[in-house]
Amino acid sequence: MAMCAKHVGTHPELKWLFHVPNGGARDLREAGKFKALGLKRGVSDLILLVPRRGYHGLIIEMKHEATGLSQTAREGLVSKEQKEFLTFETEQGYCCGVAYGFEEGWGAIRWYMDIPMEEL
Repeated sequence: MAMCAKHVGTHPELKWLFHVPNGGARDLREAGKFKALGLKRGVSDLILLVPRRGYHGLIIEMKHEATGLSQTAREGLVSKEQKEFLTFETEQGYCCGVAYGFEEGWGAIRWYMDIPMEEL
């Protein structure tokens, strides 16, 4: 998010990238409150509702960097609900994916927004 904030001057659309607070441990009371507010299991972490590259927007499920894990093991880190959400949103015309760590996440945003390396 800090890298996106750094580039808002040249790519003002990045101001509207937002995080969905789905993760984290919560006690039952807090979990119930979030559920009542409409929080949904499986919704991805980062969402940018800006059309680019023929898509309606960008949706990224962030995972901790998975260094040394096989592709099968990496895929296992994504829950059934997260896969279902990503599949549905892909079918709706969004660019969706899973990023393992900062580099992959920032790389996906850079690619989507066409931020050249010289701007870094």
